[in-house]
Amino acid sequence: MIIHESNRIEDLVAELADLVSRPIGDPARAPFVREAIGVQGRGMERWLSMELSRRLGVWANPWFPFPRRLIECAFDAVLGPAPPEAACFEPESLVWTLADLLARPQPQAELAELRSFLSDDPRGERRIQLAARLAETFDHYVSYRPDTIAAWEGESVRGGGRASRDEAWQAAL
Repeated sequence: MIIHESNRIEDLVAELADLVSRPIGDPARAPFVREAIGVQGRGMERWLSMELSRRLGVWANPWFPFPRRLIECAFDAVLGPAPPEAACFEPESLVWTLADLLARPQPQAELAELRSFLSDDPRGERRIQLAARLAETFDHYVSYRPDTIAAWEGESVRGGGRASRDEAWQAAL
């Protein structure tokens, strides 16, 4: 893995274009090998694709994983594949776990506004939409706000009051 740093994005994309213009491994198989470029968001992915296409003429078969996916790949390479039960924390699976949790009565005071929001939802549409949004948000927290997740974990173990009012309902979930 190569990490390039600069405070000018133009310099970084020029280095990237130079780097990806060289074949990976066997030149005969190079067109079939995906380039992995870590990005923090879909906007950066789109911009890089367009910029690399402009600079190189042809830009095909890239892979733009988010930081979490890069970390998972590194862990898999060192420790072997994750056990199947780890998939429950993937955003796609977490949606359904959260939707199930939100369907059950939640007595915690922190969840009063959430109960109110979901009270008039006979077909569960709001619940599923909220669960999808929460799964995505929690997934981003793991990558970008791990200290918040660690504080919430410590809070649930110790029973302390660390989460702000705005975060208390998220910590309770």
